[in-house]
Amino acid sequence: MKIFRVLHWAAIVIPLMSICGCTSHVTISISGISTASQIAESGQVHKYPNMPEKDDNRGPYYVLYIESEDDIAKLSSEHTHHLYFSLMPCSQTEHGYELWNGGVFIDSRATSATSAINSTGQKVHRYMVHIPIRAEQIIRNVHRYGALDAKSYLARADKENLCVRMGGGQMGGGSLFSNSVKTPLHFDEKAGLSVAR
Repeated sequence: MKIFRVLHWAAIVIPLMSICGCTSHVTISISGISTASQIAESGQVHKYPNMPEKDDNRGPYYVLYIESEDDIAKLSSEHTHHLYFSLMPCSQTEHGYELWNGGVFIDSRATSATSAINSTGQKVHRYMVHIPIRAEQIIRNVHRYGALDAKSYLARADKENLCVRMGGGQMGGGSLFSNSVKTPLHFDEKAGLSVAR
């Protein structure tokens, strides 16, 4: 009888957790792009503990600069186990696979994450993400998703605009996700990433 009471309350509490706002939504925008030979050595926001970058920091990289009026560094420490970004075709709404993912860093061009004022006069928090330019790194990443039809997914990425989104979650149910925002990047299976014209 005791087990049925526990299951009864679990059936009520778990759905309520999803309704009660355990997911925090943030809004991001792309503010610039540059290249780098390696990933930043410091400044990662809410890092996954003891996890090296999956490509051993082999550049070159495109660096996307991202702005948000939301304090993503603070919110991610409250709502996630770690913060990451995903690069994917813009039509993709599913979570769980992407062309590339990795850590989010404080924008190294700024003295602090809140040192910029956007075009509307609002204080913004500035971040950056690193995406490898070479095709083989992205193709290798896509192939690690066993159930995904990698060939079709890569062809889809070649035909579509690419978007970036930030996110993270906790085992206890909290999570944080951003909007998906279009990047200036284009993917080609032979040439890798380039800036679309």
